Amino acid sequence: MLHVVVVFVQVCAAAGVAPGYHTQKYADKCQTKRIKKQETMSLPSTKLRRIVLKQERAVHQGAQETLEGDCYQSGKSMLFTWTIL
Repeated sequence: MLHVVVVFVQVCAAAGVAPGYHTQKYADKCQTKRIKKQETMSLPSTKLRRIVLKQERAVHQGAQETLEGDCYQSGKSMLFTWTIL
């Protein structure tokens, strides 16, 4: 954590901004939140949840395409088709 504060002070000095107490406090808070989020995102339960949501989206998209047809298929035009001579 000390390394982060030192780097933060160097970045502030390079940018010409004074590293105030509240700025450092906010940077520490953001760093802590980032680390916690990274740990949470690497849990097996979170990864499984992302896979389940991806599967649900794929099923929903497949159902919509069977009902409505392929609306956003590449190379498909609604008004007219292009022919290359």
